[in-house]
Order: sequence, then C-alpha cells, then structure tokens
Amino acid sequence: MPEVSQYSDELHKQISYVSHEIRNNISICDMYAQILKRRLQNEGIYNDDFSQSLNCIENSLQLITANLTELKALNNSEKHICDIKELLLASIRMSKAYVDDKNIDFKVNVSESVNVFADENKLLSCFVNILKNAIEAIEIKGVISISLRCKSNNAIIHFSNSGIPIEPKIRDKVFNYGFTSKDFGSGFGLCLTKEYIESQNGQINLLKSDETTFEIVISIAF
Repeated sequence: MPEVSQYSDELHKQISYVSHEIRNNISICDMYAQILKRRLQNEGIYNDDFSQSLNCIENSLQLITANLTELKALNNSEKHICDIKELLLASIRMSKAYVDDKNIDFKVNVSESVNVFADENKLLSCFVNILKNAIEAIEIKGVISISLRCKSNNAIIHFSNSGIPIEPKIRDKVFNYGFTSKDFGSGFGLCLTKEYIESQNGQINLLKSDETTFEIVISIAF
C-alpha cells in the first residue's frame, strides 16, 4: 500500500495536469474574445449586446479559473477509433488563437487519413500543447511544419518550428515534470503530453533541438 505522502504527491500532480489543460483551453477562449473586441474597435463598430456578451465570456472564464483549485481527481480516458488527420487539422485551428500579431506560416502535410485507437481528447490536447510551444518559441516571424506519414503499421507525426532553439544542455529535461525554460511557463505541458502519448501506447521524442522537431509515433488501428 502506498504511503500517504506518495498518494498526496500523485494527487497534486494530477490536479496540476488537469488545471494546466483547462487553463490552455480557457486561454484560447480568452484570446478569441480579445481578438473580437479589437476587431470591433478597429472597425468602429459598437454594439451593446456584443460588448455585454464578451464581458460575460471573460467573467465566466475568470470564474472557471478561480474554481480550478477545487478539482479533486479525474480519470476520463476513453479510447476508440479516431482519425489523426482530423485531430491535427483541429489542433492547428485551435492553436492559431495563440498567434496574435506574429507572422507564422503553417506548412501542413497531412493529406492522408490515418485511424488509431486512442483517446481523441488526449491526443488533441497533446497536439495543441506542442503547437502552442512552437508558437511561443517564434518571436515575430517563422514557420511551423506539421507532417503525417505511415511506416511499419505506425502513424508518424512531426512538429517542427523555426523559433528559438532548445539549448543542448536542457534537451534531456524538456519532458521532466515542472521543468520550463520560459519565464511564464508552468513546466507541465510537455510532461503531460509525454504521459498522455504513452498512455495511448505511443512514443514522443525530441528529434532535433536546433530546428526544434518533435516526433510522435502511434500504432495504426486496423
């Protein structure tokens, strides 16, 4: 039987992970609310209903954030057949909320549909985490490349970006719990991504740190 301290550490870890994922999605909603506000202002459009609705969205997001500390535990893994191509395209659409005023070219080579047996929500979360990090690594202008291919009954996904390289001395630490090289980072994103991928019987590796490239390998469903 595990000691109480071990159980507490695991629970704290789980709460941190879940909170991190919820915050990621909250930030997407918040960014789109800010984008809508700026667009309305730039076009000289004032509509009281729009303004009130956006304010309600922002207030609701703040309440959700405040209540994250009340999370106790969560186990929501549900595997079924899902299309990697569709998940990748969805993750790209969602991640563009983080681009803001940067000039980023998304080069996408995912023409082939590939089915895998996995939890689509967890995979989608992993893809968004990696793309979010790629966007944050690009200061003003850059390229993010996403590719999907099949080899030996596996789906192989590559995420590359031309942003600030990962220093060789921290290459072995990027998946560590709580490790971050960013002033504003939590250190949960890549650790959680690795845990999620492995829970789907997949693997994730940092292939290159100069032009940062992550590779995900997951078995194809037949």
